[in-house]
Order: sequence, then C-alpha cells, then structure tokens
Amino acid sequence: YIRRDGRGRVILNLHVTKAGGLISGSPVATIPSGFRPASTLELAGAASRGGSAGMAFIQISSTGVVTVYNPGTSNTKVAFVTTFLAGV
Repeated sequence: YIRRDGRGRVILNLHVTKAGGLISGSPVATIPSGFRPASTLELAGAASRGGSAGMAFIQISSTGVVTVYNPGTSNTKVAFVTTFLAGV
C-alpha cells in the first residue's frame, strides 16, 4: 500500500513474503516516481518466518529501490510502515 497526500507526504505500508527466505542486501520493491524520498531513508521493520519475529533494517533510496538488510537466513516475511516527504 502506498499513498501520497496533498501535502506531499507518502505513506508506505509494505509486507513482503519470499518462500525461499529473504537475503540481506536484497532489493524487494521499487517505489514509483513521484513517491520517492529526496534522499536515502533507513528504518527498522519486523521480520519473521510465520512464527517468531525479529528485526530487519530497510533502506529506501532516492531512486525508489527498497532493500532489506539482516532479516535472518530463514525469515520469509518482512513488514514495515513509514511516512516521509516525497522528493521534488
């Protein structure tokens, strides 16, 4: 889910599932033009394998690439919600 309000704020609610497991440093999505941040953002999210949860770190670049870091070798899901200003 991605939305941009009239003030240029972007609300991003992203849930990613990968059957084979998420690999640290792997791109998982690309945000469309007009919704991207002006500079790279780094934030925390939750990672799990359908049971116990752990931390994942998410990077959103100004080119729109969303990359997940340190999700754990067996985690198959990552989720996060964030709000930021779209770059102009």
